[in-house]
Amino acid sequence: MSPYDRNESPRVTPYFFKFIYSPIIAATLGRFVTMLAPQTAYYLWVAVIETCLAASLLVFWRSTRHEAARTSGAFLLLVSQPYILELHMGQFTFVAAALTMLAAALVDRTARAPRDVVGAAPLFLAAGLLKTFPFLALPAFARHRRGAVVALTAMLGLAAVAVWTWLGHSGGRFASGFVLIDPFDGPHAGTFSLLQTIFLLWLVATGTWAPAILPLLPLAAMVVTLGWTAWRVLRWSEDDVVLPAAVMLLAFFLAFLHVWEHHYSAVLLIGVFMLGRHADSPNAPPELVPRIAATLSVIAAPTPYLLFAQDPSQWSMGAWLLMSMSKAVPTAVLFAIGMRALRTQPHAVVYAP
Repeated sequence: MSPYDRNESPRVTPYFFKFIYSPIIAATLGRFVTMLAPQTAYYLWVAVIETCLAASLLVFWRSTRHEAARTSGAFLLLVSQPYILELHMGQFTFVAAALTMLAAALVDRTARAPRDVVGAAPLFLAAGLLKTFPFLALPAFARHRRGAVVALTAMLGLAAVAVWTWLGHSGGRFASGFVLIDPFDGPHAGTFSLLQTIFLLWLVATGTWAPAILPLLPLAAMVVTLGWTAWRVLRWSEDDVVLPAAVMLLAFFLAFLHVWEHHYSAVLLIGVFMLGRHADSPNAPPELVPRIAATLSVIAAPTPYLLFAQDPSQWSMGAWLLMSMSKAVPTAVLFAIGMRALRTQPHAVVYAP
């Protein structure tokens, strides 16, 4: 039976969402957890998420010299509301982002510890197999003389998995589902994306939901944003992987329509690593660190659901816009800061001891 089939026979699962991950995850991690009791499998995955948080905190703390930046960054990661939701749901997004940023940090260490590139490659490959968005950071690795080894390893691993999935493991259904983004038939109360905010403003102005008229519009927006960002990343000359990797991942979360609240646990982590890079840059203006920290605080805060009726059908258009903008706007601010740094700011790369 394909993991993408919705008709379970015999029906043993009382409630579930459709499977949207790669077939290899179903055939490996998925098969393993079916051997465990559901609660045991959940606690095991929570331990994996917490381990990734601990590793990210350790690397961030040791690679950031700016005291206020590393204290505020660590604090925000520990109190993050989206992270609590990620734990509750047992999702993959935070782990995928953490593995990507840890791989980038390891590549930056290779100036002092060349063998660390051996550890970076499997981390990056594992991130991309859990969820596909980490592979969008390939330009950040490929432009780096040592990171190119990681990029090549990840691409070879991805090619091997692609062959395996296309040979009878529903690879075609996974690929088509990844490319053909569901445009929704209207705004969704659980989505906090910049695209939804823009489409809401269009809805106010015209009375029409833009993706219903142009179903490929969300995909086009993502391709343009990611292409522009990759071009800027590839032209950057600094010997750093963390910052361009962070900007590439931020570009994805900024341009993707389906950005749920728990996804912002990954955005916060990416932003914290970016905070560390800016804080240690000799050319960063002194007000930039508190500005980034304040932006990250908004992402870490709870969403304003309590301000409105429980039933979204009773929300005013102002409520819809406030909900959608509550996470999308600070993410756009982070992205703008990162893009500006790629254009103007030489960075002092600080390697973890």
